[in-house]
Amino acid sequence: MTGGALQYVNGRPGGPAGFTARCGELAERYGDRFLPPPLLRERAEEAAAAGGRESGVP
Repeated sequence: MTGGALQYVNGRPGGPAGFTARCGELAERYGDRFLPPPLLRERAEEAAAAGGRESGVP
């Protein structure tokens, strides 16, 4: 695997929306430190609304 954190997020099943959902699951179990940052949540919502896996990151 190559790339950085955004490459990892985009490559996860479900893209950014899947990643933020998984973060939510982990936060419920292990605490708020697993919550994704607000900007990532916004981008995931935008991608879901657009109907794709787009990251919204240029």
